[in-house]
Amino acid sequence: MFDWYGKDWLKLKKQSVALVISIWSDSMNVKNFSSNRNNPIELNTEIMAAIAKRAQVDTLGMWSEALPLFSQFEAFLYDCLGLPKKEGVSDTQMFGQALKSYLENSRRMLIAAELGETPAKVKIWERLQRLSGAIKSYNEGESKCSDAHFKQLFDYISLNHLGDYNYPQKLSTIRKYFYKHSSACKNLVAFDDMDTYSNTSFLTPHINKEELEKCLRTLGGREFEVMDVEFGLGLSRISYTSKAAYLQQKSMPVKEYERLRVAALKKLLGAFENAGMRVITNAN
Repeated sequence: MFDWYGKDWLKLKKQSVALVISIWSDSMNVKNFSSNRNNPIELNTEIMAAIAKRAQVDTLGMWSEALPLFSQFEAFLYDCLGLPKKEGVSDTQMFGQALKSYLENSRRMLIAAELGETPAKVKIWERLQRLSGAIKSYNEGESKCSDAHFKQLFDYISLNHLGDYNYPQKLSTIRKYFYKHSSACKNLVAFDDMDTYSNTSFLTPHINKEELEKCLRTLGGREFEVMDVEFGLGLSRISYTSKAAYLQQKSMPVKEYERLRVAALKKLLGAFENAGMRVITNAN
């Protein structure tokens, strides 16, 4: 299965750039391009026709996915008329660099529209993905959807990109990006902010408080108590006003609480799945 805007993007981009540059070189006198205002229209028409022709016989679906990338290409070509000259850089090289940027921006816009996101957030996720891959290469045994991996990313960003909002600056934000965008995490529940989770609207299917309580009661002992504290439902025999109050009453170390929380969340996910429910929070 190909993912032309994801893992197989570089191949699609490379093929698209090669096609456009070939038509550019064959069909246009580059030196006179800026002197003819009709050239962008002609070039755009020729390129779109070439992509459509390839899409008809492409069994992999690559060129069909390429077509939407060029929806604003004519406007891009007109913008290229005003590109400033750079010493030592040919017109074709300048056009090629601008073309690659156009394709990247176009891809992010398409992904953002599908996810209900902004292109800027898609770009942040791509940076986070690259960073995750680099860290993962040194920790092959660690799951990408683990709190340990999220903490590794947070620590690295805090050390090297503190205050740089091209990267998430909070651990909870890193976790949310993974649960929303990572294919490895999409089937997991994003328990990102437990204080707001019980009041959050879910994606299909909607889970009301009664359904949530029913799944919670499949847990036992301290795991049930920890989830009750997290959701703030007051289902336990003794109601705890906060996590701090629970830890104090139970004389429980934070590390043990987190261990119970993670174990309980996994079991709770199983309860959701057994009930035929796949849920992801849409909290921002």
